[in-house]
Amino acid sequence: MKHNEWMTPEGTRDLLFEECTARRRVERTMAGIFEGFGYQEVATPAVEFYDVFTREGESIPPERMFKLTDLQGRLLVLRPDLTAPIARLAGTRLREAARPLRLYYNQNVYRMSPGLQGRRCEIGQMGLELIGAGSRAADGEVLAAACYALDATLCGEGKPAVEIGHVGIFRRLCELLQLSEAQAEAAHRAVREKNPGELAAALEGCRGPAVQLLRRLPTLYGGTEVLDEVRRTLEDPQLLEAVRLLEADFETLQTLPLAVDVQIDLGLVGSLD
Repeated sequence: MKHNEWMTPEGTRDLLFEECTARRRVERTMAGIFEGFGYQEVATPAVEFYDVFTREGESIPPERMFKLTDLQGRLLVLRPDLTAPIARLAGTRLREAARPLRLYYNQNVYRMSPGLQGRRCEIGQMGLELIGAGSRAADGEVLAAACYALDATLCGEGKPAVEIGHVGIFRRLCELLQLSEAQAEAAHRAVREKNPGELAAALEGCRGPAVQLLRRLPTLYGGTEVLDEVRRTLEDPQLLEAVRLLEADFETLQTLPLAVDVQIDLGLVGSLD
């Protein structure tokens, strides 16, 4: 007996009429802004080899990926992320293309959500990848494109809220504490999820100003005063350079002719390396 023929799988839903119209309007607006910044659209397959997402530094758990096999028995997944497939594309078909590469995407990703937790399993993503540009201007370019896109598509009242962070601060603290790979992964997860209890457990036995600062990362949120606190706590050249770069990004956003609410979040360490 069929029980599921009238339902959509958990974490997915149908889009009807006005929702489709609104989505397409936002997509067209953002595409126009991205193309105005010189970005070109690319699209990757919905199905990728599992190996694309199991490289060192990837932190999407395998149990959150939708898996299937091809005719040769090779393991495939519905893409859980778009950065990794675009990195694959840049390293293969665009390997000989002139750098920097300015690419944008507008596709869905698929991730299982344990117990759903109010989250979707099918998630629309639209974003940029600037590859091969290591200058300070590169950060400013991507931040500006994001802010203009938010400003042009924001629904309702209020101004766009933008949070910025620098994973280099977290990484340097882990280096100073000489954390093992397992400790660093546990600390990364705890900081990303803003879980102070799990973070304290990961850093058990560590001492000194570096561990004090690392334990506080999830709560260091606000304006440039959070960067001043890092400077007061620990004088390390690499750490201070990351702080300087983050402060420059903050100042770049302040100069945009947009009403943008900018906040610094030192607990914003990302889910992918």
